[in-house]
Amino acid sequence: MVRRKKEKKRPSFGVPAGTLLMVTSTGWVASFRTVEGGMVCGRLDLPVHADPQDARDQAAANVTAVTRTVHGFDVEVTWEEPLEPWVWNARVTRVAEKGSPPEGN
Repeated sequence: MVRRKKEKKRPSFGVPAGTLLMVTSTGWVASFRTVEGGMVCGRLDLPVHADPQDARDQAAANVTAVTRTVHGFDVEVTWEEPLEPWVWNARVTRVAEKGSPPEGN
């Protein structure tokens, strides 16, 4: 019997490029935009009246943890000024490992 080479499975969660965070009447919602063009959406485990900084911290922790688990590297989440009241956008960038050249080289 000939053994076939196993192909690596592509991670089900793409590499995150950005995060959109907003509060709705039912709670906080975070969406992660991926480099490949996909989007992953979900609710945060916070009440509607939670402090926006707590929501940003939890959304950043979620995308960081998932990226580390699925892709094996760390990312940094940088929040921009609010687009409108109760809506925030963030850039997600890969953290360079010590001793590795900057991206693009």
